[in-house]
Amino acid sequence: MSLTGKLKNGFLSLGPPTFFHKRRFEIINSYLNDFVHTSKPLKILEVGCGLGRDFTQFLPQTPLIRYYGIDLNTDRFLPSFSEGNHAIMKADARYLPFPDKSFDIVVSVGVLEHIEPIEDLCKIISEIRRVGKKYCVVVPSITTLLEPHTAVFLWQLRSKKQTGSAGLNFFSDTAWCSFEGFKGCKVDRFYFIPPLISNTAIVAPDKELFSD
Repeated sequence: MSLTGKLKNGFLSLGPPTFFHKRRFEIINSYLNDFVHTSKPLKILEVGCGLGRDFTQFLPQTPLIRYYGIDLNTDRFLPSFSEGNHAIMKADARYLPFPDKSFDIVVSVGVLEHIEPIEDLCKIISEIRRVGKKYCVVVPSITTLLEPHTAVFLWQLRSKKQTGSAGLNFFSDTAWCSFEGFKGCKVDRFYFIPPLISNTAIVAPDKELFSD
């Protein structure tokens, strides 16, 4: 195997170090008005949480923050559970089983780029907006040098024939904001792993959420 192939396999098997996950969490927190230092009860929903560790490991241990994670494939990771202020459950993000505006914050990291067909993507985006008073969605940026799922440089510039079955949604900032659920959102780019991997954050601000 070539050196490039070994590096690719190593990246995909180990993933980025915790340092970069923490850095991304801190950036998301900054977009959402420093929610980790909230002085009032806060309900957070993570859409597509997997094990939930990438996000919850950085949440402060406080009774004020209640975390809910949903994933369609929880059976692959662990059964649904509720422990302390954390709960993970199996649910379809196209039809979130929660009332309108029932969460102060909704986050989703590295999920929407995988959703096909486009009709399902539209439904999930609309559901995030429906249940959340405020939300931050993170996807790979179209300008990223290294595609994080395939560890291939400039993967997003390859033709469909070259990428085969590895279908990923790479949209421009304008295209993301054209979805009904993302209209009026702020779009920002930041480095997940400088300078190789850049992410796009789609943020719906709510100025009154943390006001006194």
